[in-house]
This record gives sequence, C-alpha cells and structure tokens, in this order.
Amino acid sequence: MPRGFLRPEDRESLNNFPSTIEENDLITHFLLTPGDLAQVKMNRTETQRIGFAVSLCGLRYLGFFPQDIETAPDNVVDYLAKQSECNPVSLVSYGQRLRTRQEHQSVIMAYLGFDWFAEDQKIHLFQWLSQRSLENDRPSTLLQQASEWLYKHRIVRPGITTLEALILESRQAAHQLTYDQMAQSLNHDLETKLNQLLQPDHERGVSPISWLRRPATGYGSKDILQDLEKLQFVQMWSIDE
Repeated sequence: MPRGFLRPEDRESLNNFPSTIEENDLITHFLLTPGDLAQVKMNRTETQRIGFAVSLCGLRYLGFFPQDIETAPDNVVDYLAKQSECNPVSLVSYGQRLRTRQEHQSVIMAYLGFDWFAEDQKIHLFQWLSQRSLENDRPSTLLQQASEWLYKHRIVRPGITTLEALILESRQAAHQLTYDQMAQSLNHDLETKLNQLLQPDHERGVSPISWLRRPATGYGSKDILQDLEKLQFVQMWSIDE
C-alpha cells in the first residue's frame, strides 16, 4: 500500500494557513469577540498576545493549529495585531519557548471546546471513513470529509500524514468488505465462470477479461464484427438477471 496520496508540497500547505484569506473570511473568522479579547489580554507580552490570537483564530478557522504560525497571511496578522494592540512583527518571536505554545494551545482548546485526536476517536473516524469509502473512495474526497467530521466533533485535526494513512486503511477495508459481500453472493457455477474470464485464451492470445476491456479501434466492418462478438459474449452471461 502506498504511504500517502499527497505531494510533499500539498502536505506542507495543508498543515499551515492558506496563502491568501479573502476579506469576507477575514471579517467572519478573525474578528475577535469580547470573550476572545479577554483571553488574549491575559498574556503579558505583545509576542504572547499576537501569537495567542493567531493560534486561537487559526484553530477556529482551520480546525487545527498550523505547524508554522508565521504562514499566517499578512492581512490576518495585521488585523489581529490591530485588535489586540500589538506590533505585527512581534509574531516572529512567538513559539521560541515550546512550552508557552503548548500552554496556549491547551487554554485555546478548553476555551473553544476542542479535544486532541485520541485513539478511541481514531477508531470512530476509521469506521466512519470505511462506510464513506463504500460510496466514494476518492482520497481527496475522503480527506475533505474526514476534516469536516473532525471539526464537527470539535477534535483538533491531526497531522496530514496521519489522516492520509487512516484514509488509505479505510479504503482498503471498504474494498475488502465489498469483495467479501460479493463472494457471499456467488454460487459455485458463477464463481467458476468468473475464474474462466481470467484464464488465457489461446485463440485470442489474452484472457477474456482483457479482450473485453480493449476499446474499439476503428469503424471498419472487421472492427464492428469484433465489437458484436464482444456484445454476444456478454449477453451469454445474462447480466440483467
């Protein structure tokens, strides 16, 4: 199984702020409420206040704490700095003490009602994703659905590689469930006929399934006869029944 389905640059971008945030989103998600400001002003220094404000709004907007807080777009930093009465440049010094950042994250999570992604939640998400994979197993779709599920349940989204692995495992589980359900519905005769589709046909030089999957190559009488032969072959299976 592949270790992931995203390119390295996509992983990096998905672990941080988007490169741009439009004005409407800025006002909607980064306007500090009186309660937000009270939390921000509990921090003594400008660096702590601006870092806290960016982290708070980052979690509320993205559903996770950005890996690199300095990826916040300039308009976000300037907007939050003005509200918290800080110098935007102060953000550069934020996070030099890992403990400070961890303490801030704990306070922000408690304030917003978020929890870390724990093992029991991982099991629930895996089961949920396995069911979604039965409907649509496209990895990018499952990634979006997983992110929405986590946000809805107020769980901090884990690193993107963790979600990638979980999505690939859920797809595999869904495929296996599909195979198991199909196998249960096959009687011995049908199973034998299906296996024959995989056996080499010496006249055609390929297995019947490979022959059937070959697309039409032209419009001549020979091409049409070959397609009619395929149609006749398929009709013998009484697929509509």
